[in-house]
Amino acid sequence: MTQHAIVAIDHHTARIYHLDGATPGELKLSEAAVRETDNRHATDGKRPDHHAFFHEVAKALGGAKEILIVGAGTAKEELKHHLDKHDAEVAKHVVGVETIDHPTEPQLLAMAKKRFKTIDAWLGDKR
Repeated sequence: MTQHAIVAIDHHTARIYHLDGATPGELKLSEAAVRETDNRHATDGKRPDHHAFFHEVAKALGGAKEILIVGAGTAKEELKHHLDKHDAEVAKHVVGVETIDHPTEPQLLAMAKKRFKTIDAWLGDKR
């Protein structure tokens, strides 16, 4: 697992990106996993339970030293709450929760440079 992970999430899909800093001064995103809920529609008029979905995302993040959660709606806060309550070991590595709708790769990289605490040592003086 890489040190830095970004989760772009909504209530249906979580895209998990890992940062590749093999070249000094340069970051690249690699999409490591896509998770989708299996209960997109509640038939009883109630909101679907996303507990299993969030747990699967948490499992995919295990081992990341710094995690940034992004998204447009409330799923990002719900994931953070789930992590705090059910996956405390993963939750302690979350360095930020940001609102952004359909982020581009340059936007994700800019957020990573801003939020990840250990990125300075990784990139050196070339930022």
